[in-house]
Order: sequence, then structure tokens, then C-alpha cells
Amino acid sequence: MPGKKSEIKAVKKEFQVPLWFEEKDKIDPETWKILSERSEELAKEKFLIFREESGREYLGFLWGQTKCYLAVESVIEIKEFEYLEPVPSTPDILVGLANLRGEVVPVFDLRKFWSIPKEEVTETSKLIIMDEGLKKFGFWVDEVIGTFIEKEEDITPSHQYSGQLNNEYTLGVLPKGEDLWMVLNPEAILESSALFFDD
Repeated sequence: MPGKKSEIKAVKKEFQVPLWFEEKDKIDPETWKILSERSEELAKEKFLIFREESGREYLGFLWGQTKCYLAVESVIEIKEFEYLEPVPSTPDILVGLANLRGEVVPVFDLRKFWSIPKEEVTETSKLIIMDEGLKKFGFWVDEVIGTFIEKEEDITPSHQYSGQLNNEYTLGVLPKGEDLWMVLNPEAILESSALFFDD
């Protein structure tokens, strides 16, 4: 399921149609830069309003019986589970290294953040690749369910729950019928020292 970031950018681009675009050759570089930055700011503002009204898209997946959501803009690719090169003398949260079209990407077992028991790799297991600037990594899930549009206002803050649902890596919890979907906090995950440790 690659290309989710490009879909988000496409929506932003839809809102960004500056009238001065065709006059680029007549505008000095400094003014062009200012206009471009302002146009991008307006596009982001309109996109946030659009997302608030229509909902946010999430990737749904399973860790065992635990149902999870992750905002799709944090995901760049979903891959079949493949051989991972082990890395000796590293924390066990690092499962190994994956080859992403010639690029070496670390793969982590993020379920350790919630003390979710590890499952065996099966035919439904997948690698989800996240990319935020200089930080690109993968994590292993037991099954990808699909994508869903949800209103952010329907997500209950995680501090209202106890146990594994209440920690810094959980953005909130989304009740759906009799099920509780745990919404991951990608910013907290990306900033975790447990993932990007020193050699």
C-alpha cells in the first residue's frame, strides 16, 4: 500500500492554486519564495479544515488480538514479511535489518511498548515502513486489516484508560462496537530512544 503520503500531498495540491503561478518569470526570486511559502501555509490550513470535516485516514492492523490504528501519512509502504538480517549485541526490540530496494532499514518489534505478546510469523504477517525525514524504519504486524476514515473527535484520550492503553506511545482509543482500537502516537514512537540508540 505505497503512496499514501503522495495521496495526502495530492489533496493539499488541490487546494493550492496560486493565481500568480503563471507569472513566475516576471517575479523576482525573493518575492517568489515569499509567495510560495504563503501559498503552502494556506494549503496546509485548508487541508486541516478538510481533514477535520471529512475525517482522517488510518491504517488498521492487528498485533495478536489487539486492534491498532496508525495515521496513513506516517506510512510509506507495506511489504510482505521477508528475511531480516539479525544484528548481534543490540536490544531485542530490534528484530533485524530489511532490504528496501537496496536501502538497509531497521525493523523493530513495537509491540514491546505495550507488552503485547509476540506472535509467530505467518502468511498474513506484514512489514509497515515509516519515514519521517531522517528516520526511516519498519515494524512487524500480524495482519493488515485495511484503511478507515475516522473523525478525530471520536478518539478518546489514552489517559482515560488504564493498563497498556495508557502510555506515551498511545494517542488515544477509538471505540467501535464492542472493540477498542488503539491509536498509535507516531511522533512519540519516532522520538523514542529505544529505537534510535547509540552503537
